Amino acid sequence: MLKIFSLCNKYLMKHLLKLTAFLIFNLIVIINSLILPYITGDFIDSLITADNSSFILTYIFLVSIFGVIGITFDFVTERLYTVLQTTAWYQLNKDLIIHVQKLPLLFIQKQDMIYLNKVLNYDSNMLIIFYLNFVKNFISNLILVAVPLFIIFTLSTHVMLIIIISLFIYYLGYLLFKKPLYIINFEFKEEQSYFFSKLHEQLANVRFIKLQGLLESFSSRLDSRFTQVLSKALGLQKINFLYSSYDQFVTLLSRIALMTVCGIQVINNQLTVGEFTIILSYFTIISSAIRYYFTLAQSIQESMVSYNRLQNFLMLKEAQEGCLDLQEIYKIELKNTTFSYGLNKIYSDYNLKFEKGKMYAVLGSNGAGKSTLINLITGMYIGDFDGEILYNDQSIKSIKLRQILGRNIAVSEQEPFLLADTIQYNLALDDEVSFEQDTLNQFIDMLGLNDFYASLPNGINSIINEASSNLSGGEKQKLSLLRVLLKDSDVIILDEPTSALDRFGKKNLRDYLNKVKKDKIIIVVTHDQDFISDFDEKILIERRECN
Repeated sequence: MLKIFSLCNKYLMKHLLKLTAFLIFNLIVIINSLILPYITGDFIDSLITADNSSFILTYIFLVSIFGVIGITFDFVTERLYTVLQTTAWYQLNKDLIIHVQKLPLLFIQKQDMIYLNKVLNYDSNMLIIFYLNFVKNFISNLILVAVPLFIIFTLSTHVMLIIIISLFIYYLGYLLFKKPLYIINFEFKEEQSYFFSKLHEQLANVRFIKLQGLLESFSSRLDSRFTQVLSKALGLQKINFLYSSYDQFVTLLSRIALMTVCGIQVINNQLTVGEFTIILSYFTIISSAIRYYFTLAQSIQESMVSYNRLQNFLMLKEAQEGCLDLQEIYKIELKNTTFSYGLNKIYSDYNLKFEKGKMYAVLGSNGAGKSTLINLITGMYIGDFDGEILYNDQSIKSIKLRQILGRNIAVSEQEPFLLADTIQYNLALDDEVSFEQDTLNQFIDMLGLNDFYASLPNGINSIINEASSNLSGGEKQKLSLLRVLLKDSDVIILDEPTSALDRFGKKNLRDYLNKVKKDKIIIVVTHDQDFISDFDEKILIERRECN
């Protein structure tokens, strides 16, 4: 449990003032709840012995005052809880996402993203909720046990003994259920995360399902995963039911013992009716508080599952990032570079050099390693290759790669990725960046985007839908090229850039690249021999037939 606190403290201590206020207001609510039962019991004894009703207004006034105080501070407490829980969860989840983004690309490519997203979001939220509920309820329930216990002790030592015995029985139950609770919670959460992944699969691949006639097949896949998650859910329900039944059984025995002892004492005039009412009220409060500590064991095991699942990712080493900043890039070089996908060796002691002022065409059959080459030189596989990759004769591992990728390198992929946002944001990837209209118009004309741009309802501020559903494949490709041209970086990398361009678009793009190449390294992956006819160098990547 201390591990959970250590992780969550980092985020909740940022809001120490709010957290302190939350605990103070919660304490006021607890103290207020302890006063009302005593007032009620005293009122009952006053009713039995009173000669007139004049005192009733006093009790009504006290109950009203403490009632209003309770409602007011309860609202403020819940308000602070919501702010703390939501903010801390977001900050923890954000850090987890950033950590995953920094992990090696090869690892990320092997992950089920829906499962991963479920783990990061759900488990981070669970930990923050556990932390806040713990700091709110642990001390509060301690007060709800200690204060009523002291009052009960002054009224009846026999009832005090009943409560102590029930505490011991609760502890035995905790020891009995601790391990089974952890195991079944872990298994259920794992199955639930995988099930959500399969649910996403059903909606994310609708076109594929329709095209291949796989409706029944995919439905069966979902049924199979549901059967597994249902099995774990029933297992969880069983252990939770046994745990809560144990709690209810102990509470029942304690209440029977209480009624027996207090009933005899009232009959023997050892307790007044009002005192019995006070004991009964405080016994209920104590039972509820004890039940909290008993169910806390259940919450701890659930939270430890969430903590351990997150730790599986937090313990992974992030991809290496250097501290050297390069203001410009004039050379990229591979020296004796070896890289494999598992047992499949793509490059072995490979040597290649790209220099400013030249245009390079990368050729080769599908699967030969052209995309892998791009991933290598852009630092996507840092830590996963042998040999050297150098920028300006400096190891790629020693440079500020993220900063350089954002400023000095522009890449247009064969399958372009566009965000569900404005065209402006997709071109600049920054809300603060704006483009000169003349430059923008020049590139729009060069790529043949005039008609498309004219049809936009809000120009560059028009929205691209989720998965770019309101764009054609050609429009996506041209917007990706437009983003690269507007970035005007030292290194331009284009993967199959001519697939969406007509003859004039190809000529315009090639003329532009020839015009600016003296200040840039230009790398083009393509099968279009006409487009690269005047390139400075052609690099053939041959597919390896054996490892």
